[in-house]
This record gives sequence, C-alpha cells and structure tokens, in this order.
Amino acid sequence: MSVTKQSRIDEILSKRHVSYSHCLDGVHHWIVKGSKDNKYVIKHDHAKDTWTCECPSFTHDEDHWVAECKHTCAVQQYVQKNNDVGYNEEDDEAIPQRF
Repeated sequence: MSVTKQSRIDEILSKRHVSYSHCLDGVHHWIVKGSKDNKYVIKHDHAKDTWTCECPSFTHDEDHWVAECKHTCAVQQYVQKNNDVGYNEEDDEAIPQRF
C-alpha cells in the first residue's frame, strides 16, 4: 500500500469517520465519511469475505477493478484494531456507532 493511501486511511480513522450501521442477512453495513463530507456505505459479506463501497474509486472502471479503496481499507483496519475480526450478525451492538 502506498504511503499516500495509508495517510488518507489514517486521516479517516483519526477523525473517527468510520461508523457501524447494521447487519442484514450476514452482510455488515458501515458508513464512512468521505473527504468532501460525502457518506459512503461499505458492505462486508462476512461469509464470502467480500467488500464493496459506493465511492467512485471503487466503482469507477470495471476493466481495472480492484476490490478495495481507502474507505474499505479504513474499515478493515478499524475492525482489526478493535479486535472485531470475528464479528458476525449477532454483533450489531458490539461496535459503536459514531454518526
């Protein structure tokens, strides 16, 4: 990961722009506040271990699609830092909501 990308992720995390929303059918929904105050929904299908984000960087170009962006990386780092790596659909209340 580039230093620039990690610095943007660190900024998201330091400003507490990561918020757990809810779990629906085993898919966890997170909200991350973007750099221009946009809010993006990040989804993590825990069973398939797949991540998606609504931001333009994630959805921009299907031919060069990479399954990550700074928002999905920020949520992954947040979960790992808070030892919530093994969370599941019963854990809706375990992760604080910040927005």
